[in-house]
Amino acid sequence: MSGAGKDFDDLYKPASEKADFIYYGGHSGLGSNIKAVADRATVVAGKYQVVYLNGCQTFGYLGTSWNERKTAANGAAKDPEGTKDLDVFVTALPAFDDGARSMLAVYKALEGIDNPKTVNKILESFSARHLNVVFGEDDNQFKPR
Repeated sequence: MSGAGKDFDDLYKPASEKADFIYYGGHSGLGSNIKAVADRATVVAGKYQVVYLNGCQTFGYLGTSWNERKTAANGAAKDPEGTKDLDVFVTALPAFDDGARSMLAVYKALEGIDNPKTVNKILESFSARHLNVVFGEDDNQFKPR
């Protein structure tokens, strides 16, 4: 992943620009793979995206480049933290081989737009073998039912 070149960029950059959901499941590569996915994503002003990076210690490796580019795109006055329209799920401990269950939980939550779930409800569906962290959800709005 970290060694991915022009072929990857040619595919990923335009796809990430239009994507509502970006998922990476694989080795963190001591951070180089996570950095490659984060740094190569195209950030668009006002485009709501959910990202799930599922690899060992992704929280420690992610860095702030995605948020900084989101702030630049949205404007610092509107989005000083770079979290508006961006929710990021990351693993904070080693990711085990049952990450598909957690990815599917996020996907199904996005699919159920008529029955929105809080981040905590989504995390309840995650594998108990993972420790996950979510940031960016502070701008989400849910209507009480």
